[in-house]
Amino acid sequence: MSEEFTIAPAVTSDASGLVALRAAVAAEGEFLVAEAGESAWPLDAMIARVRAATGAPSSEAPARCLYVARGRHRVVGFIEVQPGAFRRNRHVGYVEVMVAADWRGRGVGRALMDRALEWASRSPLQKLALSVYAHNAPAIALYRKLGFEEEGRRVAEYLFPDGSYRDDVLMARFVARKEP
Repeated sequence: MSEEFTIAPAVTSDASGLVALRAAVAAEGEFLVAEAGESAWPLDAMIARVRAATGAPSSEAPARCLYVARGRHRVVGFIEVQPGAFRRNRHVGYVEVMVAADWRGRGVGRALMDRALEWASRSPLQKLALSVYAHNAPAIALYRKLGFEEEGRRVAEYLFPDGSYRDDVLMARFVARKEP
């Protein structure tokens, strides 16, 4: 039996759930560059991030999105696509996606990615890019299914507390345009 979840644009009332989700994933120690406590998202900064994602794009503030997955009355995942900060990379949307441990393998990541791809098809973005640890095989398999290709790899980019190194895989895909 699979539990239901919904995907919707983030609203300011999701901010505390987003902060809690990131803290929980950081505490796992396997999927974020920042370790627990190194890079907490303050609630006021998350509220500002949600508000920025709901604004209309302009030449000074290109399109961006922030969707959340809600299940069991809490935020169980999110995806954010932010355009490059400079004129030369503003056509690229940088993707960050996160799913709560107890919701992985249930289609949440796929649903979030599908929603972001659909959103991107109507945005001015031309390319989506992301990075993922090389040991995160389920995520890499999903990204490949969705048309992302490996563009590069930063070997031994991250040193973990146990002394092991992790490669960072850079993946991207071009945005398929949806006609109005």
